[in-house]
Amino acid sequence: LNHYPSSPSAPLAFYRKGLSAWSHDYVPGRDEAYTQDALDAFDEFLRVYPQNPKADSANYYVQNLRERLAKREMATAILYLKMREPQATAIYLQDFLKTFPDSKLYPQALALLVESYTRLDQFEQAQEYLTLMSQKLDAAQYKSQIASLNEDLTERKLEYNSDLEDA
Repeated sequence: LNHYPSSPSAPLAFYRKGLSAWSHDYVPGRDEAYTQDALDAFDEFLRVYPQNPKADSANYYVQNLRERLAKREMATAILYLKMREPQATAIYLQDFLKTFPDSKLYPQALALLVESYTRLDQFEQAQEYLTLMSQKLDAAQYKSQIASLNEDLTERKLEYNSDLEDA
């Protein structure tokens, strides 16, 4: 690729470079170097050869690889939540929403942000993400989850205000 970038075989070589990195054994939570290498290779292939017949396939792999990275980031956020570190969880999840707005895990990230901010007694931020959930997600599919998060938020606000009055 470096020596013969204008070769008629260059597009296929770029594509196969990404495919080679993608096909390495993938173990979630381990070194993501091959995942990142594959993503970089497919991104470059799509940038240089957007009209190539393999572009649709490369787009599929890009989506797959981005979802791999999203799962890893979500696992880290969940770990922080389990460690009772809601501030670290919120920071990770805010970055997750910016980095992976098309991820299948986006709804889960929003819900965990509401939960994290509720635990931190940062009710305005929790309400902000709850509102975002209501606006961005399918109302029918997430109705009960949104209602449950809203109930938890309201209950925690009441406890917090009661604690302030008692102090």
